[in-house]
Amino acid sequence: MYGRISLQDNISIGEAFRHVKKAIKQHKTTIKQHKATVEQHRATILALKSQIADLQSKSRLHKASILALKSQSNDYTPISRLPPEVLFRIFLFAQRNDDGRMLPYSAWIRLTHVIRRWRDIAVNSSILWTELHFGNIRWCEEAFRRSKDAGLVINVRGSTRQHREAVNFALRHIAHIRGLYIYDTNDVSQSVWNRLCYELVETAPRLEFLNLTFVSGSTYPKTFGAIHEPYPYRVREDVLKVKLQRLRSLWLTGFDNWDSRAIFHPALVHLTIEQYTDFRQAKPTAEQFVLVMKEMPYLEYLHLAYSLPIAAHQSDSFFAVNSIYLSHLQALYIISDKSQEVETFFQLVTFPPDAAIKVDCFLDDFSTIECTNAITAISRSYSSKFHCPRFRVLDLEQPSYTLEPGLCDYFQFRLYRDRFPTSQVINSIFADTDVDVRNFNLDLYLEWTAQKPSKPVLDMTLIVRSVFSLFPLQNIRQAYLGIADPLYEDEDVVLLNPKALLDTFGRLPELRTFITGTYACKTFIEALELGSNIQHNISSGSIEHIYFPKLFSIFLYKPRITNGNSAPNPIAVEIESLQNCLLQRYKNSAEIKNFILVNPAGLGPWISAEMLRKTVFDAVQNAKECKPQPQQDSS
Repeated sequence: MYGRISLQDNISIGEAFRHVKKAIKQHKTTIKQHKATVEQHRATILALKSQIADLQSKSRLHKASILALKSQSNDYTPISRLPPEVLFRIFLFAQRNDDGRMLPYSAWIRLTHVIRRWRDIAVNSSILWTELHFGNIRWCEEAFRRSKDAGLVINVRGSTRQHREAVNFALRHIAHIRGLYIYDTNDVSQSVWNRLCYELVETAPRLEFLNLTFVSGSTYPKTFGAIHEPYPYRVREDVLKVKLQRLRSLWLTGFDNWDSRAIFHPALVHLTIEQYTDFRQAKPTAEQFVLVMKEMPYLEYLHLAYSLPIAAHQSDSFFAVNSIYLSHLQALYIISDKSQEVETFFQLVTFPPDAAIKVDCFLDDFSTIECTNAITAISRSYSSKFHCPRFRVLDLEQPSYTLEPGLCDYFQFRLYRDRFPTSQVINSIFADTDVDVRNFNLDLYLEWTAQKPSKPVLDMTLIVRSVFSLFPLQNIRQAYLGIADPLYEDEDVVLLNPKALLDTFGRLPELRTFITGTYACKTFIEALELGSNIQHNISSGSIEHIYFPKLFSIFLYKPRITNGNSAPNPIAVEIESLQNCLLQRYKNSAEIKNFILVNPAGLGPWISAEMLRKTVFDAVQNAKECKPQPQQDSS
């Protein structure tokens, strides 16, 4: 780099030393230059750090200003003007999820991060922090601190470690426990399970409701995974009988304790017993069932899932002597897969006529005899025992039949493709029962499901018309037409064409609501547009609306929207068609009051959800402007 000296060079030693000194001098100069460059870079870095610090300081100031502005803005929002007790009532209203269970404490953590005022109210609302699910023990301790003196609901599920943490936590705060949900897992032995139940149930002075769910069994390796086969479990009587008398609600799942009468006592007002469909040995006999029910004369809610008494040929004298009258029963919900068990239950149990009843019969065999027996058993019970039963909803579902008494006053008929009853089957079912569909407001539910190519393709038009021939059309208030996604691309599905749909559904005089999904949206919109055009060509005012005369609600689930310029799609709805059908309806004074698109697909760069909303709104506004106004009297 600074010159090379070799033995071949004919130079003197002095000359060589001069070369070395020169090289060293050059090297020192280079080092000085590098040091100067480093110092220059250091100065630059320091300057940049100073600028970064200034920017960070300004950023913090801006963030503080934004927070201050947000806080001031929140003070002017309507919800911030509500008094604390009203906000608390709002939080209290939202404290339960869809199935009625209290939301866990973790659901309220986000609420406390909105604004300080919300946090203060939420943290001081003790009832919001009473549902404890064990995942982080520190969170549970904080939730307990916020719950104050409110009764706790402890959920024990998961691994052995989580069971142990939950039990230790529950024992530390046993005086505050109001409810227990204990779920078993495969890695918890029955001895640990019994000890867990005994310690918690025995020592909790405020315990009001108890939910015990036991699912255990062996796991056998198979070619396509593992199969978990559960088996019923018996709770030792000494585990629960000691202080169970204070319970008001008991929920048992996966247990076989029908001969343990000590578990059931007169103080119970809410009882749920669930079994698995293959637990034939866990079902009670008629004698066991009668003895257990007699221990709980004040039941207000009874739910039995696959736990009805085993059907047996008993004499009429047996049912006369052993019948039970639950005088306080307000709600009954039973699930069974045997029509004989349903019949046996209604022969054993009677209750007040104003009790709300729901019966689900999921029959294994789709046959006229089974369906007739299931409906006849309930119908006969109502006819012979009740004067004004609240048996108002009959949901006939294929391939299973579901009987749903309730308060909706409608008959729902579900039809599924490739397995559906013929008119002879349905007529024979209703001929042997006291159910008269002429007294119901009908809710028609038709769903065309996918089928294998090997099965014959059916024409849905013929099916719909055959179904309509069974019921009084003037009672149909709501119709659902669903086309399920095809499983096979080459499946040749014969759908309802717009004219057939218009002639079938459009002439229903009382049809108020029409619901359909992806694969039938376009057909329905075209039918609606076709009907509006036909009516528009008829002289206005001289004839009543002949198609969809009372339709005011349309629900389109997952429709595919297109602007007409994209590639042709046989199931896509053009935005222009949406506008035209709404426009014509308004011009014909047949307003659509509710037009709802749920999760529309295909919204691309050409149209957004907001633009779609505005498009539909503009169509409505334009239609109102085009609607002929009634002539005013000159006087």
